[in-house]
Amino acid sequence: MKHEQCPNCGSEFEVVEVTPCQECGALEESKDVLRQDIAENYAHDSIEYNLYKIFDNVEVVLCDKCALDIGSYDPEVFGLNKHQKIGFSDLQFLKKIDKPEITKDKYCSDCNQRKAFIDFINKSKTKNAS
Repeated sequence: MKHEQCPNCGSEFEVVEVTPCQECGALEESKDVLRQDIAENYAHDSIEYNLYKIFDNVEVVLCDKCALDIGSYDPEVFGLNKHQKIGFSDLQFLKKIDKPEITKDKYCSDCNQRKAFIDFINKSKTKNAS
């Protein structure tokens, strides 16, 4: 059976548990917070997860913290000119993820990124190159 490799570094993806956030969802702290929310039947909704659109039609699911932090990325990561700025205001809210769950996704331990976020970055680069 052939295993999928990370398009950035060539390392083999591993399958890990994740929260809905495509950026930080593989971090243990993120999973611990969501597990606590689930155990308390979402009484506190400590972290909100939302589906956003950016760069016209590239979709990404981010937690509230990662959405606010999107501007910390070098714009060239997304295929933009190094002088272009992006920020929270560039994210177009599409919908809230109700009753988020822990699921599984592929993860590159060398890049420390989920496949979903790597795919988002690569789609953004393609979109911004055209």
